[in-house]
Amino acid sequence: MEHGLFGCIKGKHLPTNVEDLNETIKYVRQKSQDDRCILYHGFISLSAEEVISQGYKNRTKWKDLLGDKMNDVAKANNIKRENLEWISAFHMKKDQSHCHIIFWDKKQEIKDPYIPKKMFDEKMEWIRGQFAKVIFQDVFKELYKIKDEAFSEIRAELHPFFDDFNTIVNDSTDEEHQTIIDELLAISPDYANEEMVDPMISDRQLQEIAKEIMHIKDIIPEKGSLKYEYMPTDIKEEINKSSMNIIKSNAACRSAYHKYLETAEEIRKIYADDPESLKETREYAHSTIMKSVGNKILKAVKEISGIEQKLGTEKWHEKHELYEKEIAGELIMNIAFMLSRGSKSNLTKANRLRSSELSKQARIELAKKLENKSNDWGQYDR
Repeated sequence: MEHGLFGCIKGKHLPTNVEDLNETIKYVRQKSQDDRCILYHGFISLSAEEVISQGYKNRTKWKDLLGDKMNDVAKANNIKRENLEWISAFHMKKDQSHCHIIFWDKKQEIKDPYIPKKMFDEKMEWIRGQFAKVIFQDVFKELYKIKDEAFSEIRAELHPFFDDFNTIVNDSTDEEHQTIIDELLAISPDYANEEMVDPMISDRQLQEIAKEIMHIKDIIPEKGSLKYEYMPTDIKEEINKSSMNIIKSNAACRSAYHKYLETAEEIRKIYADDPESLKETREYAHSTIMKSVGNKILKAVKEISGIEQKLGTEKWHEKHELYEKEIAGELIMNIAFMLSRGSKSNLTKANRLRSSELSKQARIELAKKLENKSNDWGQYDR
């Protein structure tokens, strides 16, 4: 007698018994066919690994998620909270579980259903972020921890300015507050905001990423520190190859990778824009990425080794694909977050230098100093 439907209509949640749904069905049909109400349709999906790792294996979990975040969906679509009505259908699939969502403004205050593409993309990016912060809250907690650690270092470096930091922030206007944020971002990439990874990464792509992780696991030395800088040259070359294969496997990572190289060039152009110098910058930026991604791969290797040791050979053999793909998914997300933060920081540095009232020579010296700061890129995220 149970079903995979839930929602909120007329201020009430849908009944849990399937026989009591007839009234709801009639109401939605009336809204659609008789009232010609604008109905918005979307869906949210998770891979099989994400369903297991994040606990979305039952209707109740999805219902709680949608119940918590539909107000954000309404806000993004200019629907008043009191006028929002919605229904959702939960589909549990082997490879990718998802929820279809239909929502509308019961007062029909929105007359035009068309949303320009740029505005639509911005809305969707924001909505995805709101859902992700609930679904992947453990990942975001780690990111916030990284920001806190980065801020602590900035505070120590810029003492005594931050003695009065709380007072300054509380008394500042929105524009002044954003200026402070830009100051922090220009100093440390760790303070940059993160962007969402394309959630539609396929099972095949996860398998390929897991394959790269296992390849590195098989070739690294059995003893010694699992740090990129301590690896033999030939092993570093293999890690670099795997790093690029992983970056190329996901559209968000590819885009963020090229954006980081381009923004690194923007800083260099402030004091040297000849082809040879820009080539040197791209090579340096690439090597910085390889080191950071390499450390993330080695961290993934360490996690897999720990799970394998904990489970034992027999149980590991039974479940290794699930664990490998789960860690592969976390890896690709962390790489995209890291690349995004790095490119945002570079872009902020370049923009601040261009708009600075410093002398040309002072800007050159500051550009060189900020460029070298990329050595500490993502230093808390390893």
